[in-house]
Amino acid sequence: MVSVGILNKAIVHPREIFKTAILSNACSIMPFHNHSSSDVTPSEQGSQSI
Repeated sequence: MVSVGILNKAIVHPREIFKTAILSNACSIMPFHNHSSSDVTPSEQGSQSI
């Protein structure tokens, strides 16, 4: 577990996500998140392409 957020956000820097994987010599990671409201419709912010 990397971060436990508050009601509507969690702030995580990429280095915190990859640190444990790199130190463990991992060949892959499985990032995921939950939708506590059970509404899986993408938010407008999340649907914008980067």
